[in-house]
Amino acid sequence: MERIRIYLDDQYVGTMVCRQCGIQRTVNLRQQCPHVLDLTGVKRATITCRCGTVFQAQFALRRHPRKVVQLRGELVDPQTCTKLSDMVISSLSVQGLGFVLAANLRLQVGEVYTASFRIDDVEQSRIHEPILIRRFQGNMVGAEFYPVEQYNYALDFYVYGCHLLPPPRPVPARAWRSPGTIPHLPAQRRGQQSFPVAV
Repeated sequence: MERIRIYLDDQYVGTMVCRQCGIQRTVNLRQQCPHVLDLTGVKRATITCRCGTVFQAQFALRRHPRKVVQLRGELVDPQTCTKLSDMVISSLSVQGLGFVLAANLRLQVGEVYTASFRIDDVEQSRIHEPILIRRFQGNMVGAEFYPVEQYNYALDFYVYGCHLLPPPRPVPARAWRSPGTIPHLPAQRRGQQSFPVAV
C-alpha cells in the first residue's frame, strides 16, 4: 500500500492528490474521520480514492497558515549566486513554501538553496531567502525558510493580512524629545492505528 502525507491547516483540512488518477480532493479530518484526532502521536488513516486506489495517509498539522498562490520565482545556488531553475510557487507560509521547478534538478533533502521571488502585495516586495529542502517528488518541492528564526515582516504581513498591524512608520530623524528620555519602540517578533476514509 502506497503511503502519502497530507498537511492539514488549523481547521484540520488538507488536500490530497491521487497519484493514480491525478485528481485533487479536499480532506476534512474533523468531518470525515474525527476519531483520528483523538489518537496520540502519529495520526494515520487508510484513504480510498474514488478511482479505487487505497493509500496509507499520515496527517501533519501545520504550525502556520498557508496561502495558496501563483508566484513566479527562481531557485538560486547560494554559493555561486547563479540561477538553477525558474519555479512557480503554489503555496506560501511564514515558515516555508511549496513550488514546482521548470528544470529537472537532482535535489537532496537537507540541502540549502536560495528562493528569490516577488509577492503580489502593494509594494511588490522582493523575497530573497535561504530555504532548506524538506521533501520533493519529481519537480514538486516543499521547503522551509532557513534558519527557522528568520523574520521577514513583508512575508508575515502578506500571509496573515489583516491579522497583523501594518508596518510601523519610520521615526523622524529630528524628532524632539525632552532631555534624559529614551523613546520606546515596540519589539517585533514572528509572530499506529488506521481508520478507513473515503474521499
